[in-house]
Amino acid sequence: MPKMAPHTDGDIEPASGEFPYASLPLGNVFGRRISISYWVMFAAAVIAGMVLIFGTGPANFDLSVASLLAAVTWLVGAGIQAAIYAAYATRRDAVIHFNLIGVSWNQDAMPGKRTLLAAITTLAALVIAGGGLIAIATVTGRSVAAGPESTFFAIPGLGMTAADGMLGLAGWLLWIQAIAQLYPLRMTLGRHLIAALIVVVGPQLSHSVAAGLLHRMLLGTSVLMAIFAIVVLWFDRPLVMPRWPLLMLLAFGLSRSTSVVEARRLIESLSSVPRCEDPSDESPGSLRLTYRIRGWFAIRRARRVMQRERSEAVDAAKLDEILERLHENGPSSLSSEDRMILKRVSETLKKHRNS
Repeated sequence: MPKMAPHTDGDIEPASGEFPYASLPLGNVFGRRISISYWVMFAAAVIAGMVLIFGTGPANFDLSVASLLAAVTWLVGAGIQAAIYAAYATRRDAVIHFNLIGVSWNQDAMPGKRTLLAAITTLAALVIAGGGLIAIATVTGRSVAAGPESTFFAIPGLGMTAADGMLGLAGWLLWIQAIAQLYPLRMTLGRHLIAALIVVVGPQLSHSVAAGLLHRMLLGTSVLMAIFAIVVLWFDRPLVMPRWPLLMLLAFGLSRSTSVVEARRLIESLSSVPRCEDPSDESPGSLRLTYRIRGWFAIRRARRVMQRERSEAVDAAKLDEILERLHENGPSSLSSEDRMILKRVSETLKKHRNS
């Protein structure tokens, strides 16, 4: 197996043993290689800069608290995702890559069924953890009277006046991680979940058909997101900034990151057993050329086998006559052609005996 490159092209989803594009390797943890996206470090630097500039005064102290809370919540959510991903990954050299929404999902890390289980487990863990924090915040907000001891964790700038507000924010941030992972961009849980469903539910489908189905589902999702952005544009009355450009950007990003070739690679990586291939399926030109080359070699092999079997049949038909002549008249009665036939038959018998 060829050695994988340390980084892949940014337009190609990396395999499990490859570091993603624009990532910083951090080392090994329990045998798993760890890397972090440059975007995470950039976002952390931006938040830290905003806190240093705007959060130094007493009136903006809640900005520092909220930023710290968001960072801790991101670490907790990313840790949950990484633990589940590492537990289900079957490759020893799988890379655990941290990005803005948690952990990247790479090809070849696990087969379809394990991918499906890992995705469901990850979503359930994030939803349960976030729901638990929100439930605790709700109960705490109703049962604890506001007082000096309950305002230590207050974030009044965000409308949070007690610790229950912080717990609620943390819960919502975990849910946001789950929702962001569900949107099927490249290297997300959502895309691998859809592909795993296709592989598990339709094992009889060829790779080409399954890839085409995945490609159409992703394009359909991008169209639905674009329609939703238009609806938001029509009805939304934002106080600060409109939300529809972000939704339209997500729709464009999904359509831009979707191709039949990449969908096929993902389907093949999730297939635990070889699938039947049909050269008549719709597939890229390079795949059709591969089928033609394989067919040409197969025909040549079949012709060689048929010629060899035909030659052996002719030699076997003449063998009885040659042996009878040899028995009656001796070796001097054999021609050069007879000797060649005996030599070929002898070599054939040796090959069959050795095999």
